[in-house]
Amino acid sequence: MSVTQRVKHFGVNDAPPEGEWLPYRKKTVVRMIKMTEPFQCSNREGRMLHGKAGDFLALDGYGGYYPIGPELHTANYEIAEYS
Repeated sequence: MSVTQRVKHFGVNDAPPEGEWLPYRKKTVVRMIKMTEPFQCSNREGRMLHGKAGDFLALDGYGGYYPIGPELHTANYEIAEYS
C-alpha cells in the first residue's frame, strides 16, 4: 500500500506558516554586476531566468547565476569587504 504525502506550496500571496521565525544571515559572498542590456542565465537547478537592462547579474558562492532587480538589490545588498 502506498501512502500519498501532501506537499504544502508557498507562494508570494500565501500566508506564512505559524510558529517562531528566527532571523538568519547568509554566510556567502555574492558577486554582482549591473547589466546594461537584457540577459538570460541558468541557475543551478537548470531553470532559465531573465533579467532586464538595469538589473544585476549575481553569482553566488556555489556558482549559480541569477538576476536581481534594482529594488531588491538596494533593499537587501551592500558592498562587502572581500579579500
